[in-house]
Amino acid sequence: RAWDKGSKRMGRVVAIDWDDEQIISVHIEFPNGDVEKFYPHETAGDQIVFLQYTGLKDINGKEIYEGDIISDPMGIGQIVFDSGSFCIKWNDNPNESILILESELLEIIGNLFETPELLKV
Repeated sequence: RAWDKGSKRMGRVVAIDWDDEQIISVHIEFPNGDVEKFYPHETAGDQIVFLQYTGLKDINGKEIYEGDIISDPMGIGQIVFDSGSFCIKWNDNPNESILILESELLEIIGNLFETPELLKV
């Protein structure tokens, strides 16, 4: 998944073209069906934010990505990649992150880019 800072849209990475050592272009499909091509050596490096998939799904079966804002019985937090693992950084204790061991109780309620106000205490 990727966030396009320019158009302020979240999209799905559908292809990455590269040569031996570098990315040539990135193809991103947006919810309206448009597929746009970005060139990292020109603008995409500053314009695109790549978000890693955790390999987990929330209570509703939605894929959980880095940057997602989740809710569970413990409260509201953000999914972060910290020290080689996906963790939750809780709103009420932002200086500490907790490793995600189970995702059955997590529910995605937004993400860092489209709904950052959900993280405000």
